[in-house]
Amino acid sequence: MARDQEIKVTEVFDETIRVKTKIIVNEGGTRSSKTWSFLQLLIMISFSQSNVLIGSDTNTKILKQYFRPEKPYRFTIVRAKLTWTKATILKDFFEMVEMYQLPVTPEPNINRPDQTYYLYGNEFAFVGADEAEKFHGRKQDILYFNEALEISKRDFQQGIIRTSLKIFVDYNPYCLEHFIYDSIIPRKDCTFIQSTVEKNPFADQAVIQEIEMWGDPTSPAYDPVNYKIYGLGLRAQQTGLIYPDCQLVKEFPENCEILGYGLDFGYTNNVTALGKAGIQGDNLYLEQLIYETGLLNIPIRDARTGEVKKNISDEMERLKLEKYSDDIIADSAEQKSVDEIASMGWNIKGATKGPGSVSLGIEILKRYNLFIVESSVNWIKEKNNYKWKVDKNDVILNEPVKAWDHLWDGLRYLALEKLAVKEVQTYVIGKPTRKYKY
Repeated sequence: MARDQEIKVTEVFDETIRVKTKIIVNEGGTRSSKTWSFLQLLIMISFSQSNVLIGSDTNTKILKQYFRPEKPYRFTIVRAKLTWTKATILKDFFEMVEMYQLPVTPEPNINRPDQTYYLYGNEFAFVGADEAEKFHGRKQDILYFNEALEISKRDFQQGIIRTSLKIFVDYNPYCLEHFIYDSIIPRKDCTFIQSTVEKNPFADQAVIQEIEMWGDPTSPAYDPVNYKIYGLGLRAQQTGLIYPDCQLVKEFPENCEILGYGLDFGYTNNVTALGKAGIQGDNLYLEQLIYETGLLNIPIRDARTGEVKKNISDEMERLKLEKYSDDIIADSAEQKSVDEIASMGWNIKGATKGPGSVSLGIEILKRYNLFIVESSVNWIKEKNNYKWKVDKNDVILNEPVKAWDHLWDGLRYLALEKLAVKEVQTYVIGKPTRKYKY
């Protein structure tokens, strides 16, 4: 049954809903609301099908153009890989289902083989372009390419010819050359929108502060290229990446030795990041397990509500790490946090740190072939952005930029503890130069 509903929208949404061309390309920075706005529009189109009109009077009138009671819509939402779709935009959709109390069927479940859902009779299919048979065989009314710079030209073309009404495209412009720039944006049936975090009044202030640090020459996180891409939403090419040759694997190999777990602490401005590492000869396999802000160290019950706040200890238990045995190496600068987590029975210790330990940790890791499990979307994003500082003459320095490093820092702690060669100091006692009589 229809009921009143309030959906807060951004300037990006208002720009998007007014577009009448077949293709809409949104090129922009992080947290600019481009992905959220596209999903909101799909949901509102579904509402309009049930004559449940939502939003401002102006937007309600514009939504009426999508009203076609004789036939429900088929939406396809796609990223290059299904694991990436599940790890990112599908979770955004689930969040909206809960936030707006949407009558979606079947009940959202990320473990279902088929990620297709229905809202007021309209179909939402979340797929990966790597599912060639499923993606290329689909026909849809509206197709949404999320993080479209990952999509191949062939997959993009196959999607276009099977879409009857609208194509939404979004991405962070992290490269200077791409077929979307040359052959999609110039089309007469394409509207180009550029977005930044400034167009999103609901953006987390901690995120905004982090982005501003990338553009501040006095900050240790200063990174003009990342600021240009993710802050200003402008095209730029990353250079001086620290781990440029990482490869992706479908899943963590069963037959490799578990090296341990690297933990980097965060809370408000920075994420808490936990990574798993396994070793097999010269190969290191990496998987992201935790990557989020706002985690406490251990379970603490809210005195007013009785709610136990989300915390690292409970998350590790959920992930089936073994207490008292699995090796967890964490940032030794957070000794209080290490001690709190250890009090819950976890085998955790602070990393060995000192002058030159950052460079040494990176050097150790670069001796190995690095493989990242493809569902580890944030580790992949860090891989694509973690880089060396450059001076004013663009000379690369032997010091990393303090950004996009949360999982890498945890892995570095682990490498220093598990993979470094321990040099033992030896002392030689020489012969006495003078004889004594007793």
